[in-house]
Amino acid sequence: MGMPWFRKSRGEWYVTRGRKQISLGANKLAAFQKWHEMEAAFQRGEAKNPTFNELALAFFRSCERKVRNGDISEKTVEDYRWYINRFSTYYGKSLSLNIEPRHVSDWLDAESTWGNSAQRGAITAIKRLYSWAFKERRITDNPLAGIEKPSANRRSRLIDAETHSRMILRVRHGGYACPSDKQFQLVLVAMKHSGGRPQDIANARVEYVKEDYSRWELPKHKRYRHTLKPKLVYLSPCLRTVTMILKAGRSKGPLFQGRRGPLTVNAIGCRIKRLTEQLKIPPGLIAYTYRHTFITESLQRGVDVATVAVLAGTSIQMIERHYSHIYQDHERLVREVAVCVGSKSVLPADSK
Repeated sequence: MGMPWFRKSRGEWYVTRGRKQISLGANKLAAFQKWHEMEAAFQRGEAKNPTFNELALAFFRSCERKVRNGDISEKTVEDYRWYINRFSTYYGKSLSLNIEPRHVSDWLDAESTWGNSAQRGAITAIKRLYSWAFKERRITDNPLAGIEKPSANRRSRLIDAETHSRMILRVRHGGYACPSDKQFQLVLVAMKHSGGRPQDIANARVEYVKEDYSRWELPKHKRYRHTLKPKLVYLSPCLRTVTMILKAGRSKGPLFQGRRGPLTVNAIGCRIKRLTEQLKIPPGLIAYTYRHTFITESLQRGVDVATVAVLAGTSIQMIERHYSHIYQDHERLVREVAVCVGSKSVLPADSK
């Protein structure tokens, strides 16, 4: 913490601690007295410096309250909890202000199997914890504020019809370390035909199905706090049939079941990972690949951006930001320009 300084625009004295500017008031003598008291408290060890585990427990309690209020999704908290608990196994007993960026780097080096996306998620979770704690005045500084996250990789992997069929057959007939699971083959069909996120499939319930089987109306979804509306998943003929099969004779409950109860997002991801390993499918195919394939192929088939955004439950801006490369397909653009101007356009004939 440096020396107090005067801000003319507000007529007050301030002191900078970490990335925060703390007001000491307008009176110079009182401001310096307050600053000396703050320095003395820090030297006596009265400044707040809980262990990382203590900070994490308080953070999770805050997250649970925000979930109840609808300010944050359960999936986001689940991701935070997973990464923070992993970090806690290394530095949980350390004082929170003693943790430095090098400790985060060492942790990521130890998790050698993580790619860019996992490392980005890990840093996001840890930075979010420290940012929250600093704003709550639970710590007097944020030593991790300057950590940079690796850039996110653009999804380029698509799932072709042959790979999808192989996965379906493997699930249907089973095999070594992979018993038959006819329910999960319907999950794969739903992911391919809906373009939804894995949590949309996991959150689908019998009572969310419209009576005419035209769509699901999901009250809980990733973008609810932005839209304040349920997400509508429109059903293709194939997905409509799957929904009718799963709903038959039931009035409530999860639409899809896992082996040990309701289907979860984690179960979907783990099952797809095991399938790709057993079928020796090249790395990179994950649950979200189905959604990426749905959006990509819809745009390539000429479906307009606004319609794709509605069907995928996202914004037009997101589609344009992440899928603009599709519009660089020159062969497709040549075909489209003919549609724009009319394929039979010719020069006018000379009058006789």
